Amino acid sequence: MIKLTRQTLLNLLMLAVVTAFGINIKAQPLGDDQHREQHGPPRFPDQKEIKEMVSKLAEEVGLNEEQTSRVEELYLAHFEDVKTQMEEGERPSREDMEQQKSDFEKKVKSVLSEEQMAKYDVFLKEHQRKGPPRR
Repeated sequence: MIKLTRQTLLNLLMLAVVTAFGINIKAQPLGDDQHREQHGPPRFPDQKEIKEMVSKLAEEVGLNEEQTSRVEELYLAHFEDVKTQMEEGERPSREDMEQQKSDFEKKVKSVLSEEQMAKYDVFLKEHQRKGPPRR
């Protein structure tokens, strides 16, 4: 018969707990990004989330109140257009989506100074979605 020391028993118990914990984590529901990849289009930000996005942009780019207000209007209109398009069952091509994004960014840049445009480009690069494209 194998004689187990107290330390060996504790080590085995710890291994069992860690294994059970790891299995439990793997079985958790998918996170928002993973959920989107497997279940269709992303959730669109609500008005509060858009305000937070614009507030962060305003801080990083240095927008004044008038610019912040105008950029917020552009963001609200952009997300509303995209949401309406998706709700109507339209699935735009990648080229159409890229064009829509480009047009939106041009509208935002039209509100900015030259210095702010450079900061906006950096902001976009830092906040773009990372990882492989969705299916």
